[in-house]
Amino acid sequence: MPRPKGSKNKAKTSSIATTDFAALIAEKAAAKDALVSDIAALEENVNNLKSELKEKKAELKKLDTELGKLEAHDLPDSE
Repeated sequence: MPRPKGSKNKAKTSSIATTDFAALIAEKAAAKDALVSDIAALEENVNNLKSELKEKKAELKKLDTELGKLEAHDLPDSE
């Protein structure tokens, strides 16, 4: 089998050289900015929901204690 002629390290030409990199960079940057703003909005929403959940749990705990006290007062009377 004969040895291949020519350099194996020869630079290959491609059609990528005709691509407008500035436009691609601008497009990707715009997509990134949109995602960053969406993530920020979602984080804000999650934080609001967390604070609302905390308030609801505190209210539930307060009602459970009051209910427990009322049941404790009710049980000795029924015995």
